[in-house]
Amino acid sequence: MTDQTQTSTHGPAVEQIVELSDAALLKGMWTADDLRRQIDLSDRHLWVALADGGEVAYRELGTQDDAEIGREVLGFTLTCVHTYEELDAELQVPVEELFDREDCPVGMFKSLVVKPSARDRRLGTELGLRAIGETFVDDERVDEAIAVAWVRENNVANLELVETYGELIAEYEEYYGEGRDCPECPGENYCGCTFRIYRAPF
Repeated sequence: MTDQTQTSTHGPAVEQIVELSDAALLKGMWTADDLRRQIDLSDRHLWVALADGGEVAYRELGTQDDAEIGREVLGFTLTCVHTYEELDAELQVPVEELFDREDCPVGMFKSLVVKPSARDRRLGTELGLRAIGETFVDDERVDEAIAVAWVRENNVANLELVETYGELIAEYEEYYGEGRDCPECPGENYCGCTFRIYRAPF
């Protein structure tokens, strides 16, 4: 499988990821600058599925140059490792409802998105397995990981994926509520989506 690093067909990888995130998750959830900063952090891992002729190439964006590659991004996942305090800042619910301090640090799937035209090809599963290996299994600090998943009709594959590997520990209606521009919910700056939180040991 070839791994050409430049084409003139598509914009920078990070800009394509922002477009995917805006359309599938929440508008403004990520900016290109946010993602470039994530790449520079040792406990963040940004994996992409790239169009490679008629096949798919998977790679971790590990440098600023990687962030600018011009090939079509078919999907991405961003994972991290969080301390108790970082997890408290990240979640929209009190961390003590879900974890004890001694449970941390924990791995976390922050985002997993596959382009609609590329679904039903196991891209999400392949991205998830690569991220698990890099972020969680190979990190001696991490004994378990969590995933926060939208309960949406267009997110069935992701729900099936996390239910295969994880245990449902909580469900919240209107997880975000006001102040988030959701592509699925009517009105502006509102997300009424239900979220499920899963955890899995490693």
